[in-house]
Amino acid sequence: MVEIQLQYVSALLAERGYHLVISPEARAYLAEIGYDADYSARSLKRAIQRELQDPLAVKILGGEFHEGEAIHVDRRKKRLEFTSMASDKSQLLKPGGIEMRLGNNRLSPKWPRYKLPS
Repeated sequence: MVEIQLQYVSALLAERGYHLVISPEARAYLAEIGYDADYSARSLKRAIQRELQDPLAVKILGGEFHEGEAIHVDRRKKRLEFTSMASDKSQLLKPGGIEMRLGNNRLSPKWPRYKLPS
């Protein structure tokens, strides 16, 4: 379930020209704080919104990240940390795509990249 929700977030960012790199530790953290046996996906969606989407949106709007950059998400104690990496297309599986790290393997869904009208 975490993977499905993160693919959605990654697709939203890819539409705006960002590459999202999420560490296995960050995935585990989101699964841990988003787990609720009674509400299942609802609590996970809220956790991803609160811990990943909202802080990342503030940083993007604040100018900390720029189009074409890769944003690395990692776990730091009780929060997620976002760092910018220059997008080296030779290291990413798909230019304009999404890199999702699963251990030593990489999964890159084929999400379309859209340009917003000027």
